[in-house]
Amino acid sequence: MLRIHRQGLTPVLKAWVAPFLILFAPFLSYIQYHRHGLHNPDVAVFALLLAAVALVLAVGAARWRLFNVVILAGLLTFLVDIQAKEPGLKRLGLLFLALAVVLWLLRRHASYVVSAAMLAVVGGVVLFPERFDGTPRGGRGPLPGGGDRPLVVHVLMDEMIGVAGLPADLTPPGFSERMQGFFVERGFRLFGHAYSQHVDTYYSVPQLLNPSADGLEGLVAPGPSDGTFRLTRNAYFERFARLGYAIKVHEPDYLYLCPEDLPASCRTYASRSLNLLDRLDLPLRAKLSVVAGTFLGQSETYTRLKTRYRKTRRRLAGVLPLPAWSWDRGLPTTASSLEMFEAAAEDLSKARPGTLVFVHVLLPHFPYVYDSSCAPRPVGEWLERWDPEAAPGTANTAEGRAARYAAYLQQLECGERQLARLLDSIPPALRRDAIVIVQGDHGSRIALVDPSARSREAMAPSDFADSYSTTFAVRSPWFAAGYDIEPASIACLLRSLVASDFRSTAGAAACSSPRTVHLQAGDGPPERHRLPEFGAATRARTSAVPTTGTTAATATAR
Repeated sequence: MLRIHRQGLTPVLKAWVAPFLILFAPFLSYIQYHRHGLHNPDVAVFALLLAAVALVLAVGAARWRLFNVVILAGLLTFLVDIQAKEPGLKRLGLLFLALAVVLWLLRRHASYVVSAAMLAVVGGVVLFPERFDGTPRGGRGPLPGGGDRPLVVHVLMDEMIGVAGLPADLTPPGFSERMQGFFVERGFRLFGHAYSQHVDTYYSVPQLLNPSADGLEGLVAPGPSDGTFRLTRNAYFERFARLGYAIKVHEPDYLYLCPEDLPASCRTYASRSLNLLDRLDLPLRAKLSVVAGTFLGQSETYTRLKTRYRKTRRRLAGVLPLPAWSWDRGLPTTASSLEMFEAAAEDLSKARPGTLVFVHVLLPHFPYVYDSSCAPRPVGEWLERWDPEAAPGTANTAEGRAARYAAYLQQLECGERQLARLLDSIPPALRRDAIVIVQGDHGSRIALVDPSARSREAMAPSDFADSYSTTFAVRSPWFAAGYDIEPASIACLLRSLVASDFRSTAGAAACSSPRTVHLQAGDGPPERHRLPEFGAATRARTSAVPTTGTTAATATAR
């Protein structure tokens, strides 16, 4: 009986090799890139699951040659689907048919041919891994800085809504006042009605750092990996370089802010890497849901299947209550932020006069991973800014928006904690004359309807506030602490600051008139739209809080 068992097991094991290698090769490449190797339990468990799937398929493949051909053709098509960028279902279907024909012609040797080819692929991945590291970047190296010029600290907190944009019905009592007090009590001039003209970082930040540019043409190019971008010009940094400033930049690996010829030290952090899981105290099952979800999420077939299932679930909600598709999770991109704050604080603690420290940090950006004390949430409570179960044409239900704002505001408090530590790291000898800017790049974007030219008629004023209201605060010897109620775009505020050598924002009001924002219009250029007024309740109950000591250009709210 043992002999019969072995004779039956051998063909299955032979048929198992090719399917396993097809599944394992792209996964190995994926974890190698992310520097999250097989020694991690979550990775090892998922590799075992792939082996189990391959074994189940091998049972049928060992018995029926046609089944073996179909399985190999399907898995090879999946391999292309995982590796290619949006190949399209029609192309994948044609590829499957072509592979099936070729493998049928090789049917007696198909498993051996595929196994040999995939072994070569695995060997290449092991010997020549493609990896990403957050490393210092820059062109000719930073200038020395020093001299009698003040320290400049510029913190860009991604997706940080402004005080006036906070939804009154979803904001806990006292939260708006505490957020205002956070800045005013630290000597900042806070522009509560500041707004971005763009709802996406890709548009907002290049405009911000190139204030005289008309549009993005020639300013942004593809980055080193898919889904990343880099600035080809950064007029803001160039100005500091001309003044002899040492420029030190901390940035996530989405938008690279330092052109190659810029004399700067630019450190890029891997915000979309699996090794972010090492910084979070999570159970194995939670980490496995991230590893599996992000790997399978590269497949167009998988993502379309998930979308189709969710549409079917909504359509059958009153007839057949199907379970939600929520087992898989995306990367906790915000987990890179605490490391970035720590490194930037270290830079600041050693700063000299004539230094610019610029920090673009993904807090309070989604997913909402941290609570108000910066402790990680259970993975089941991570939320994106939109609800995938919402009806077509909407981004959230009213209930989903409320749940997301509750998590977002806690992560915003976490961001304020980290920001306070960063500000406290400024050397006391430099603190009095230092120029500090803290701002967002757009709103929370937790809207019921995402802004676009197509959805313009469906958008409510709250959708505009959610999308475009953002933070802008400046601390400088020429500004009194206080709360400014004059609406102004963040690009105009920064432009007026730079034009006045950080002494005034007097030109911001004229620059921001008329108050317009851009709505995305598919593949065409953005369309301009009048920004509705927001934050009337906040405007009525707040006022400037002047400080004593330094002379200020603007001592009371306009």
